[in-house]
Amino acid sequence: MAGTQTARGSVRDVLAALQNLEHLLRSPRVGPKALSQVIHEIRPSCQPIGDGIDALIEQISPRVAEPDRVAVLSPFTRRRAERLDAALVKAAASDMGARARLSLEVEVRQLRAELDAVRELIDLLDAAASFSPTELDVDALVTHALSVRAANDLRRPDVVRVMVEPCAGCTMVSDPRVIMPLIALGVAVAATAGGAGVHLTAEPQGADGLLTFVAVRDVTAGAIACVPPRVVAPTVDLTALAAREVGLAFDVGEGGRVQLTVPAAHVSQTAIRLAPTLRDVHHS
Repeated sequence: MAGTQTARGSVRDVLAALQNLEHLLRSPRVGPKALSQVIHEIRPSCQPIGDGIDALIEQISPRVAEPDRVAVLSPFTRRRAERLDAALVKAAASDMGARARLSLEVEVRQLRAELDAVRELIDLLDAAASFSPTELDVDALVTHALSVRAANDLRRPDVVRVMVEPCAGCTMVSDPRVIMPLIALGVAVAATAGGAGVHLTAEPQGADGLLTFVAVRDVTAGAIACVPPRVVAPTVDLTALAAREVGLAFDVGEGGRVQLTVPAAHVSQTAIRLAPTLRDVHHS
């Protein structure tokens, strides 16, 4: 457990350092000399991220039904780490003028988002492997899952506007640590189909429950602006794996239409609202 926490902390430290570098690259108050110094300092701390991800994969793989599927995250992460190191080396050898600065900013932004997506998938699989269900109100759950990812800057290119169709009185039995990321990933995958936003509905489907995510061309004034996880090559497969681990189904259909099916065994027959409980669940 101590080794896992160390690896998790190492990964988070690298991502935090990259986010800080991103901010510095965008700031006009930080000159070329200061940036060059930061790059020299940050490069050694970024290199262990591949080892950190491998340690987390090694800890999680034996706890899921299909461990070989989780293994794909290792080469994916290693390739991103190599690209990141090459970008830092190239920038360190430059004069950190406007062109070099912009090039590094673009590369760091993309690679940080992709590495963060890997971290979030690992966290999701970890939560699925230690599933702890409770009764949850679906409307409160959806609202909280989106609000914890609220966009601070609406000009960001990765902002997705989500229109939510209420499902009054709908409840389900699940683990918020699992179902909240699944909702965020449903939005993320649906958004890749293009359009102005995503329409999210929750409704009964026979004895089952069904959450549907569909890309739409127009959004209403009441849409929730959020920043969902970055969709990378392993996203759909590992999200579906995490859903299966807890008895749900995550399916992507034509046009990026996403369906999260909640079998009858997970659909609550009462309408107990647990919004206060959700405030204690923090997005990791």
